[in-house]
Amino acid sequence: MPTFELPNIGTKPSTGVQYSRLPVNEHEVSPRNETQIQQDLINQQDQTLDDLSLAIGRLGLLGSTINQELETQKVLLESLDRDMDRTQSKFEYVNKKISEFLKLSDRGACWLIFVLSVILLILVFFVLYT
Repeated sequence: MPTFELPNIGTKPSTGVQYSRLPVNEHEVSPRNETQIQQDLINQQDQTLDDLSLAIGRLGLLGSTINQELETQKVLLESLDRDMDRTQSKFEYVNKKISEFLKLSDRGACWLIFVLSVILLILVFFVLYT
């Protein structure tokens, strides 16, 4: 028995009806049956297009929501970038001042060690020779 196959694209989300094969018997084929088969096919295609339209609408809303979230994140990241630049400038300033202080301290520490060494030598000299 020959059969006429409709597209089997799965379960429809809104109705839960599954596409199936429609048996077509050579003796059952009449203009009226053929018209009914074509009408059923058109109705199923219309339902599929309606379901696709709803899905596309949901995807559009989801895309808009994602876009809004990305815009919010962009503003937050730009603010964070400005804060990081400001903090980096302050850090570089403090680092420069600490470096200058350490250079001065190194020279002063060297002189202090030299002076204390001289005093130690003088004291050792007096202890040994007195």
